[in-house]
This record gives sequence, structure tokens and C-alpha cells, in this order.
Amino acid sequence: MRAYWEKQFGTTIVWYGTTLEILADFLENSKRSAARQGGRFHLIPMALGKIQTQIVAKLEEWGRLTAEQRTEIVARPEDFSGEALDKLLQEDYKVAPFQLLTAKAARSASRPTM
Repeated sequence: MRAYWEKQFGTTIVWYGTTLEILADFLENSKRSAARQGGRFHLIPMALGKIQTQIVAKLEEWGRLTAEQRTEIVARPEDFSGEALDKLLQEDYKVAPFQLLTAKAARSASRPTM
């Protein structure tokens, strides 16, 4: 499908996707965060790709990130490469390289590939 549309437009197309569950979590966490801070709720673009978002969710599930940290990471407007996200998680959130590798492996093991 990607090759077809790239051929039609004559350029590379960047595809983003996520699950409805992750979108619902993001919206709920954003509303709670805004309410706690006494501010209004507003949407912020989600720049992380589907796989990256699932890795961040896995780190939260394991207690390595808080829900607020997950929301903060997912809401960042930057377009992170896998390497840039790894660097952010390790430097800013002190996620150990092995924890990150384990989260990637767990994400891959729980999802079929196409």
C-alpha cells in the first residue's frame, strides 16, 4: 500500500498509527493532568509512531515511567526516530538500556508482524 501511494505522489510518505486504546489512555491522562493543574484541556499532536508509543506504554506498565511521564513523552511534537527516543528515555527519564531493550522485546513478542 505504501509503495502504491508513494508512486502516486512521487515522494516518500510518513505513516503514523496507534491503537484506539492508546488514544483513549492519552485523552484520559491529558484530562486528568489538566484538571490537577487547574488548566483547560487541549489536545497536543502525537508525534510518536505506533511501535514507539507501545514501547513507552510497556515501560509505564512495568512502573519504569509514570502515567504523567508517558503522557509527556507521547505529547511531544518532535518526530522521534527510534534512536532519538532511546536517547530521550535513557538521558531524561533514566531508563536503563536493558529495560529499554526488554520493553522492545516484550512489545515485539506480543504483536504479530505483517
